[in-house]
Amino acid sequence: LFSVGYVGTRGTYLAESHDINYPRFVPGGSSNAFSNVMSRRPWGAESLQQITEHGSDFNSMYNSLQVAFTKRYSNGLTYIGNYTLSSLAQQQGVRNWANARLDYYSPGVIHSFSVGFSYTLPVPTGRARISKALLGGWTIGGNVRANSGQYGSIGSNNCGTFNYGSAGCYATFTGGSPYSSNKGAPLIQKGSQVGVYWLDASKFIDANQALVDGVPTTSPEVGQRLFLGNAIVGTYKGPGAFWTDLSLRKEFAITERWRLSYRIEAVNAFNHVNLNMPGNTTFQSDMTQFGRINSAGNPRQVQMSAHIIF
Repeated sequence: LFSVGYVGTRGTYLAESHDINYPRFVPGGSSNAFSNVMSRRPWGAESLQQITEHGSDFNSMYNSLQVAFTKRYSNGLTYIGNYTLSSLAQQQGVRNWANARLDYYSPGVIHSFSVGFSYTLPVPTGRARISKALLGGWTIGGNVRANSGQYGSIGSNNCGTFNYGSAGCYATFTGGSPYSSNKGAPLIQKGSQVGVYWLDASKFIDANQALVDGVPTTSPEVGQRLFLGNAIVGTYKGPGAFWTDLSLRKEFAITERWRLSYRIEAVNAFNHVNLNMPGNTTFQSDMTQFGRINSAGNPRQVQMSAHIIF
């Protein structure tokens, strides 16, 4: 069986909460500073700080192409699988509550694939009874999964130093490829691999900076406008992943009433390295560890079990 379909969902009135008494920013004014954060709060200046409002005004939109295929059990074999090409538009946080819509978008498409199968080996013919009992009736099962990776952003630790509590920010992506020229290559220190190269730190500057003759330069407009950055979710993509889990099982008849059930399973059977997302993806003064992948998913794990059934 084979089917192709479109699946879409829309979410409305999704819950959110935020501080409605955040310090307002005065565009073009010189009154934006740390010293007057309290006076720039619209309610209860100098006395009230955070006022949290709980609302239901966020939305989401999911669109996908879904392909499914199934083989019913015959000749010892059955399988079921699917492939999905999807895009999810949703609120990717909020940098500036005066314009929350700015951060409602889809970072890109994601591919995912999964197939599960089971195959029972036939009982060999022309062999002794004990050979048939030992060699026949084994069932091989498994699951294969893959995806194209998740999207990420580059934050900044310095938003407060130029937005003065009025807004958050991302770093600024200067263009080109965000990836290291050694992307995917081992990072070796003192003769041992400590990670994998992924992102290029030189392609990111702080939100309040611009490149002037190739040199990151702080904008003279600090204090006069907000700096939100552009290294939003979707600026880069993390590694894809691939898993194969396998199992082998069989029941041995001991007597008419007693049976032995044996099973062996291997998770990530081929010991494929599935890298996690890059770490240290925040613009800061020390960028030596920026954008490197320092961890991965679990290696191959094998387990066996035996049960007496009566």
